[in-house]
Amino acid sequence: MKTKIRSTCLCIDEDRLLLIQMKDPVSGELFWYPPGGKLEAGESAHDAVHREVLEETGSRLKLLNNECVTVEYSAEWCGETYTCVNHTFVGELSCSPEARSRNRRSQPYEQEQRWVKFSEIDEYLQFSPELLRSTKEIISRHITMPISSR
Repeated sequence: MKTKIRSTCLCIDEDRLLLIQMKDPVSGELFWYPPGGKLEAGESAHDAVHREVLEETGSRLKLLNNECVTVEYSAEWCGETYTCVNHTFVGELSCSPEARSRNRRSQPYEQEQRWVKFSEIDEYLQFSPELLRSTKEIISRHITMPISSR
Protein backbone atom coordinates (compact mmCIF):
# COMPACT_ATOMS: atom_id res chain seq x y z
CA MET A 1 0.00 0.00 0.00
CA LYS A 2 1.30 3.45 -0.93
CA THR A 3 1.58 6.28 1.59
CA LYS A 4 0.49 9.88 1.03
CA ILE A 5 1.76 12.59 3.36
CA ARG A 6 -0.87 15.37 3.51
CA SER A 7 -1.71 18.64 5.23
CA THR A 8 -5.28 19.64 5.95
CA CYS A 9 -6.93 22.63 7.59
CA LEU A 10 -10.14 22.52 9.53
CA CYS A 11 -11.33 25.97 8.41
CA ILE A 12 -13.92 27.13 10.89
CA ASP A 13 -16.41 29.98 10.84
CA GLU A 14 -18.46 30.26 14.04
CA ASP A 15 -20.27 26.87 14.17
CA ARG A 16 -19.33 25.70 10.67
CA LEU A 17 -16.56 23.75 8.98
CA LEU A 18 -15.55 24.23 5.33
CA LEU A 19 -15.63 21.03 3.28
CA ILE A 20 -14.81 20.43 -0.38
CA GLN A 21 -16.56 17.77 -2.42
CA MET A 22 -14.15 15.62 -4.43
CA LYS A 23 -14.93 13.23 -7.27
CA ASP A 24 -12.62 10.26 -7.74
CA PRO A 25 -11.55 10.39 -11.43
CA VAL A 26 -11.63 6.58 -11.74
CA SER A 27 -14.60 5.40 -9.66
CA GLY A 28 -16.67 8.59 -9.88
CA GLU A 29 -17.34 8.32 -6.14
CA LEU A 30 -18.10 11.63 -4.41
CA PHE A 31 -16.89 12.47 -0.93
CA TRP A 32 -16.34 15.53 1.26
CA TYR A 33 -13.02 16.54 2.73
CA PRO A 34 -11.53 19.57 4.53
CA PRO A 35 -9.22 21.68 2.32
CA GLY A 36 -5.77 20.17 1.98
CA GLY A 37 -3.56 17.93 -0.07
CA LYS A 38 -0.27 16.21 -0.62
CA LEU A 39 3.00 17.75 0.49
CA GLU A 40 5.34 18.66 -2.36
CA ALA A 41 9.01 17.60 -2.26
CA GLY A 42 10.86 19.48 0.47
CA GLU A 43 7.71 21.24 1.69
CA SER A 44 6.81 21.42 5.37
CA ALA A 45 3.33 20.51 6.60
CA HIS A 46 2.87 24.14 7.68
CA ASP A 47 3.79 25.52 4.23
CA ALA A 48 1.68 22.88 2.47
CA VAL A 49 -1.50 23.70 4.40
CA HIS A 50 -1.17 27.40 3.52
CA ARG A 51 -0.58 26.57 -0.17
CA GLU A 52 -3.41 24.03 -0.38
CA VAL A 53 -6.00 26.29 1.28
CA LEU A 54 -5.08 29.15 -1.05
CA GLU A 55 -5.27 26.88 -4.12
CA GLU A 56 -8.59 25.30 -3.14
CA THR A 57 -10.41 28.33 -1.71
CA GLY A 58 -8.69 31.36 -3.21
CA SER A 59 -8.28 32.72 0.30
CA ARG A 60 -5.33 33.05 2.63
CA LEU A 61 -5.32 31.02 5.81
CA LYS A 62 -5.03 32.36 9.35
CA LEU A 63 -4.07 29.52 11.70
CA LEU A 64 -5.69 29.74 15.13
CA ASN A 65 -2.55 28.28 16.70
CA ASN A 66 0.49 26.28 15.62
CA GLU A 67 -0.91 22.99 16.89
CA CYS A 68 -0.73 20.19 14.36
CA VAL A 69 -2.46 16.86 14.95
CA THR A 70 -1.29 13.92 12.84
CA VAL A 71 -3.95 11.39 11.88
CA GLU A 72 -3.45 8.19 9.91
CA TYR A 73 -6.25 6.60 7.87
CA SER A 74 -6.82 4.55 4.71
CA ALA A 75 -8.36 6.02 1.58
CA GLU A 76 -9.01 4.91 -1.99
CA TRP A 77 -8.22 7.24 -4.86
CA CYS A 78 -7.89 6.54 -8.58
CA GLY A 79 -8.24 2.80 -8.05
CA GLU A 80 -5.50 2.55 -5.43
CA THR A 81 -5.61 2.27 -1.65
CA TYR A 82 -3.39 4.63 0.30
CA THR A 83 -2.31 5.05 3.87
CA CYS A 84 -2.75 8.78 4.44
CA VAL A 85 -0.65 10.47 7.09
CA ASN A 86 -2.54 13.71 7.54
CA HIS A 87 -1.16 16.76 9.38
CA THR A 88 -4.24 18.66 10.55
CA PHE A 89 -4.32 22.34 11.50
CA VAL A 90 -7.19 24.62 12.58
CA GLY A 91 -7.71 28.03 11.05
CA GLU A 92 -9.94 30.63 9.49
CA LEU A 93 -10.07 32.02 5.97
CA SER A 94 -8.94 35.64 5.84
CA CYS A 95 -11.58 37.04 3.51
CA SER A 96 -15.12 38.39 3.62
CA PRO A 97 -18.08 36.08 4.31
CA GLU A 98 -19.22 36.62 0.71
CA ALA A 99 -15.91 35.40 -0.68
CA ARG A 100 -15.90 32.40 1.68
CA SER A 101 -19.11 31.09 0.13
CA ARG A 102 -17.97 31.23 -3.50
CA ASN A 103 -17.23 28.04 -5.36
CA ARG A 104 -13.61 27.79 -6.52
CA ARG A 105 -12.24 24.73 -8.30
CA SER A 106 -8.47 24.40 -8.61
CA GLN A 107 -8.60 20.79 -9.87
CA PRO A 108 -11.13 19.02 -12.12
CA TYR A 109 -11.92 16.52 -9.33
CA GLU A 110 -13.02 19.32 -6.97
CA GLN A 111 -16.79 19.66 -7.28
CA GLU A 112 -17.99 22.25 -4.76
CA GLN A 113 -17.37 23.90 -1.40
CA ARG A 114 -19.83 23.90 1.47
CA TRP A 115 -19.88 25.34 4.98
CA VAL A 116 -21.30 22.56 7.16
CA LYS A 117 -22.57 23.00 10.70
CA PHE A 118 -20.48 21.10 13.25
CA SER A 119 -23.59 19.15 14.23
CA GLU A 120 -23.86 17.80 10.65
CA ILE A 121 -20.28 16.67 9.92
CA ASP A 122 -21.13 13.00 10.57
CA GLU A 123 -23.15 13.03 7.34
CA TYR A 124 -20.22 14.35 5.30
CA LEU A 125 -17.11 12.52 6.56
CA GLN A 126 -18.55 8.99 6.43
CA PHE A 127 -15.81 7.64 4.15
CA SER A 128 -13.28 7.59 7.02
CA PRO A 129 -14.25 6.86 10.62
CA GLU A 130 -10.71 7.81 11.74
CA LEU A 131 -10.89 11.18 10.01
CA LEU A 132 -14.39 11.87 11.36
CA ARG A 133 -13.37 11.02 14.93
CA SER A 134 -10.20 13.11 14.84
CA THR A 135 -11.99 16.05 13.17
CA LYS A 136 -14.62 16.09 15.91
CA GLU A 137 -11.97 15.84 18.64
CA ILE A 138 -9.90 18.67 17.18
CA ILE A 139 -12.90 20.95 16.64
CA SER A 140 -14.20 20.29 20.17
CA ARG A 141 -10.99 21.85 21.55
CA HIS A 142 -11.71 25.07 19.65
CA ILE A 143 -15.42 25.61 20.29
CA THR A 144 -17.71 25.76 23.28
CA MET A 145 -20.81 24.06 21.84
CA PRO A 146 -21.14 20.25 21.74
CA ILE A 147 -20.68 18.37 18.47
CA SER A 148 -23.12 15.59 17.59
CA SER A 149 -21.77 12.14 18.39
CA ARG A 150 -23.79 9.54 16.60
